[in-house]
Amino acid sequence: MYHGEAYEVWELNEEDFQSRIIEYTSWEDYLNIFKNYNVDKRYTAHGILGSMHGIVIHKNSKVSNLKYDDFHLSCDIKHIDGFIDRKIAYLIKV
Repeated sequence: MYHGEAYEVWELNEEDFQSRIIEYTSWEDYLNIFKNYNVDKRYTAHGILGSMHGIVIHKNSKVSNLKYDDFHLSCDIKHIDGFIDRKIAYLIKV
């Protein structure tokens, strides 16, 4: 099962948009990262293209404005340095 992640970043009126497709065990497991976030843990995922490995959510971050359904997720993630990402994820079934 594949999940698309997208990040919208705003800082000093600059916009950046990054996206990747990751494989995760299930949509429910992916949602649980955000619903049951542990600030002492760093969550990682591997991109399906092999070169987009990375962090789903950093340690010591704060999740807010979490919204999700059977196919979508969105939330704001405030990092320890105060930087805020907006995460948008979509379930892609193959």
